[in-house]
Amino acid sequence: MFDIQDLVHLEQDFFDAGYKDGYAHGRLHGLIEGRALGREKGFEIWEEIGFYEGFALTWKTCTYMRTLCLRRMMVKRCKQFRYRQYQYRA
Repeated sequence: MFDIQDLVHLEQDFFDAGYKDGYAHGRLHGLIEGRALGREKGFEIWEEIGFYEGFALTWKTCTYMRTLCLRRMMVKRCKQFRYRQYQYRA
């Protein structure tokens, strides 16, 4: 027998069933897509950090080498200065 009360909630029943199925489906695909996006963005950040690390190490090496060269130059100039002083005294 046909009950009219079933028709009153028919649309809401279909909506609820579709919502539950869609929610479960969206949750699964959201998890998959979220992980893929996380890997992609994580790689971009890792790449950027690597660039800055390399840049910093390059400048650190350059300043160290410059300091080393300046020290060597100062020692050389001091030796030359002492040699010249010795020449003028003799």
